[in-house]
Amino acid sequence: MTNIILIGNLILLRDMLCDSLNQEEDFNVLAVALDAKEAISLCDSKRPDLILMDISTENSSSGIIQVGNIKKKYPEIKIIIMTSILDVTLIYLSQKSNIDSLVYTNIGKESLNKVIRTTMQGYSTYPNINSNETVKKNILTKSWKSL
Repeated sequence: MTNIILIGNLILLRDMLCDSLNQEEDFNVLAVALDAKEAISLCDSKRPDLILMDISTENSSSGIIQVGNIKKKYPEIKIIIMTSILDVTLIYLSQKSNIDSLVYTNIGKESLNKVIRTTMQGYSTYPNINSNETVKKNILTKSWKSL
């Protein structure tokens, strides 16, 4: 059984995801939260195997920043970050921050379940970015940051 904490500020999506995960025989959602800053206290009280967290949560809390705090105290907890932001920079930041896997929020139910299972087996999953996409996304990121 994989015990999961789910953190995301989009309440409808978070609740639907919670229901979907709890339908799987090998998943158990222990707790949900709006803000990534709640992750450590939830880990203290619930002792999850995995955290599934949005990259940006309530009060502009960064899931990536909180990962560092979680991994210091609980290196054994697997963390999957979800995002709707298609930016190659986030992939590199996630890898550098010891995030176990990163998925885009447009992922299907079965694909997400597979990512959770393989992450729990010690594998990491990140979006596949080919060189042309990387160049385009770097240009878009630099353009966006210059605004």
